[in-house]
Order: sequence, then structure tokens, then C-alpha cells
Amino acid sequence: MSDQINVLYLLNHAGGGGSERYIESLIAGLGERIRPFFAFSEPGKLSAKLRDAGIPCFRLVMKSPFDFGAARRLASICKEHKIDVVHTHFLRENAIAVWAKPLCGARVINTVHMQTPKTGLALRLNRFIGRFCVNIAVSGAVLSNLKRECAGKTRLIYNGVEMPVTRQSSDVLQPERCVVLSVGRFSPEKGMNVLVKAAARLPELSFTLAGDGETLAECKTLATENVTFVGYVDDTEPLYRSADIYVCPSFEEALGLSVLEAMSYGLPAVVTDVGGLPEVADESCGIIVPPNDEFSLAAAIRRLAESAELRKTFGTNAREKIKNKFRLQVMAEQMFELYTEVLQ
Repeated sequence: MSDQINVLYLLNHAGGGGSERYIESLIAGLGERIRPFFAFSEPGKLSAKLRDAGIPCFRLVMKSPFDFGAARRLASICKEHKIDVVHTHFLRENAIAVWAKPLCGARVINTVHMQTPKTGLALRLNRFIGRFCVNIAVSGAVLSNLKRECAGKTRLIYNGVEMPVTRQSSDVLQPERCVVLSVGRFSPEKGMNVLVKAAARLPELSFTLAGDGETLAECKTLATENVTFVGYVDDTEPLYRSADIYVCPSFEEALGLSVLEAMSYGLPAVVTDVGGLPEVADESCGIIVPPNDEFSLAAAIRRLAESAELRKTFGTNAREKIKNKFRLQVMAEQMFELYTEVLQ
């Protein structure tokens, strides 16, 4: 093995969601220790970004977990470019990488980004292919599911984010009207419609919702005039710096990358009691509420909005927690150790 590890990241849809941001940040965090490659089925924001950054990218159409033609093409790519590790992110890609493994010799690592338990054929397939790879859980909640669903090796490696130099600037500006922020996909499991309903109960506050997706139109019809929709935003730093409170209203969430980002800027968080969210925003730095409960959500937001001192305390604790436990460099170090381990 050379000094650099050749890692191919395999993803079906190269869009702009959490798993795509995970790959992009992991490549940045690992730096010169790896030589990254990227293969995808459906092009999008991530494939364009990585190609612009000079990372070799390959179109690999993957029709299903049983696309053995895709597995043979993946094996060919791995042999040609001397790939050491194929790092996958969902069941379809993981299965194809496992089928390709005997043909090319690359090790397979799979990161599990979803907290929803598998059933039926997906569960049986996952139990089988899990014996031929190492499965990474991004939170303790995901790890609990994974141990039930997978007979192979499992590992907990929390997601990590880059620490901004300073916390959010609203401590200095002290805006007259609190700004509440949420960043994420507008899909049913993200609960954005519940946040919009909670916002209607807090007309004295301003709400900024960033992202796009299938429930965006519905949320716009429910929204009152204190809610602003800004669409998909590539550079979220200005949003975090202009906000006072961060909210994640999800019905299911493996960990919540946007929550980590918000807390790294010193924002107190209101999160739902699902998945890995309580592992991040505990009582020292946020408020945990039941999912799908606009009344509890509104009450928690109001509590933070009415106390600048509580926001400051929670925000300081939030930033410290990210620095100690959820920093990108911590994730990168643990991942590099795993890459090295599977190659020994």
C-alpha cells in the first residue's frame, strides 16, 4: 500500500443533501492522506463540485441493489485506478460494492445515514452483505438499529463539521426581533410543516427556512408573513451568523448535520426527540420536544426567544460540545484509522 489511500466514494444521487455534504466534508478533512475518487448514478451538485475540484468522477448507473452489471463496471474502475477502499452510503450502493469486491479486491465501508429500521427484503439483504463490509453508524441511535440489522462489523463515528473561527454575530448586534432558522430538505420526514404552524403562534419572531423539496409548496400555503423561504442555499454561513435560534423539527433524523453546523456557530437548538438529535442538542445546549407537536415546539422557541441569557449560555455550551465531540477533524481521524485498519 502506498502512503496515500485510494478511496472511491459511491453514491446513487449526487445532489445536495446531508450524505453529499458528508462526503464533501470528509474528503476535505482527510486532505492529502487519501486520493479521492467519486462514482455516481444520477449527477447533481456534488458531482459538479468534485469534478470542478479536480477529483476523478465516474458515471455508474445503478438500477437496483442487484445490478450485477454495475458491480462489474465498478470492479473495472477499481482495478484501473487501484482503489483500496470503496466507501458507500446506502443499501443499493453497498450491495453493488460488495458484489464487486471479489472481482477487484477493494475493501468496502458503508456509512449508514438513515435511522429508519429496515424490513422485509431490505433487511435480509442488509444482513447478508453486512458480513462483507464494515458498517459505520453516524449516531448511537443508528448504531442500535444497525446491530439488530447487521451481522458484520459495526463502528460508531459521529459526523463532524468544520469549526468557524468565531460564533454567530447576533450576540453583538442584539437584533430587536429574534431570528429563528431551519435548514434542510422540505420532505415529509423533516417536519417543516410543523415548524411553519409553530411560527404562526409566534408572530413577534422572524423565521428563515432554507431548502427545497416536495413539501415546500404546502409549507408556503400554510405560512404566515413572519416566515421567509430562501430556497436552497449553498453557502449557509450568513444564515447561521444572522440567526438567534436554530430549530430541527424532524420526525426522523440519524444525527442532523445542519444542527451540528448551527451549534458550531454558537446557536442554541430546539430539536425533536428522534434518532440521534438528543445526542447532539442535550439539555446543556438546547431544548428537546416531541415530534409533530407544534404547541411544544412553539413553547420551546418562545422560551429561548424571551431569554437572551439562556440563549447565550446554551450557545456557548453548544459551540464547546461541537468542538470536543463533533468536529470534522475528529471524524476524519477516526475514518482514516478505519481505512488503515481494513487494509491491514
